[in-house]
Amino acid sequence: MTEDRIVYAIGDIHGMAGLLRNLLERIEAHAIQRQAVPQLVFLGDLVDRGHENVAVLDTVCDCLDRYEGSRLILGNHDEYFLKFLDGTLDAESRGNWHTYGGLETLRSYGVDPDDDEKTAAARVRERYPHHYRLLLEAVPCVDLDRFFLVHAGVRPGVPLNAQAPQDLRWIREPFLSSEASFGKTVVHGHTITKSGRPEVFPNRVAIDTGAYASGHLTAAVLPSPTAEAAADRDIAFLST
Repeated sequence: MTEDRIVYAIGDIHGMAGLLRNLLERIEAHAIQRQAVPQLVFLGDLVDRGHENVAVLDTVCDCLDRYEGSRLILGNHDEYFLKFLDGTLDAESRGNWHTYGGLETLRSYGVDPDDDEKTAAARVRERYPHHYRLLLEAVPCVDLDRFFLVHAGVRPGVPLNAQAPQDLRWIREPFLSSEASFGKTVVHGHTITKSGRPEVFPNRVAIDTGAYASGHLTAAVLPSPTAEAAADRDIAFLST
């Protein structure tokens, strides 16, 4: 007998490991109640701003090993950290990263910003090879039957299978204000919702609820492609 699976899309975590653990407990209970197996899709930005970055990556690694089919989508903050680890972080990116939360990530890995960067990165890669591998193997998007899962969004007018990775990780406008159909419902994070709660639009679902500032981390529960009843086709949400 094939087990039912439920896809849970998890928004920007930003180093908040306690919130992630609480949300995962809710997801597990939700899936058990429905006699289903969770399939987790992390929408990126695991790191920066919060102070529990090592614990977040440990937890995500464990989830990807534990729940078959689970994936990590690379966020723009994760991309900065990956570039630090592989020695390709340029001066402009380094400044932006440090300004917008990268220093918290470095400190959580025991790195002083004044340390020699190459030496520090090699030390982190050696001590946390599973974290480096996690980021290397992260994907730009996850394409499901009715949903297109990304970190930031998509560029209107460009087919989903031709989107540039840079847009998938960084775009805000003209994506956020677009009323056009994208062909599938885009589920994304990256931009904190104005309400501080998940927001549903005709063409997209926004689930970055600002965990590091608000204390609310959100997952979208995506309906099965085989759902027939109207209620079963609705997107539900779980939050801390």
